[in-house]
Amino acid sequence: MKKVIIIAIFLILAWQGHASAGHYYLGPILGFDVLTGQAGRQLDDGLSCGILAGYRLNESAAVEISISFSAHDDVVDDRGAYTIDLWSYLIGPKFSFPCKGMLLYGTAGLGLYPIDFRFEPENTGQTPRKDDDTESGVYAGCGVDVPLIDRIFLGFDIKYHRIFNDNILDGDAISTQVRLGFYL
Repeated sequence: MKKVIIIAIFLILAWQGHASAGHYYLGPILGFDVLTGQAGRQLDDGLSCGILAGYRLNESAAVEISISFSAHDDVVDDRGAYTIDLWSYLIGPKFSFPCKGMLLYGTAGLGLYPIDFRFEPENTGQTPRKDDDTESGVYAGCGVDVPLIDRIFLGFDIKYHRIFNDNILDGDAISTQVRLGFYL
């Protein structure tokens, strides 16, 4: 128990500092992605995981990039198994303002969405199908960052992803995320 307390105190002291302008941050993402449109009717929602990185330009603006992955299996009663693996590569500005010790923010930007589609016929006599494509789109969202200690924050956000060229994924996506950020 003493070792855990000593390690906790060391980590807190090591991360002390102010998360102001000119600081980079990095951290993991854990979330949940929901597909909409035809894809949402055929495929289940999926857990997502990823990483985020950003640079705070000033107290109210940052530029952020993130990479996340989610896997979606079929929910339809048709014979055969549909699977989509969805990657999301996002970049855009993040505008925030303080409210009761937290940072509320809005964000929007560009996204690339590499998609891996697979269909296994499962004794139906149909031909297996595999298709890969990278589709583009935009996203918009909002969230809140709660400082845990000066150089660590916990964030919650929701984003709507409008996917333009939906050759494989006929629909858009909604993502919710829990983010843990570390200022470097």
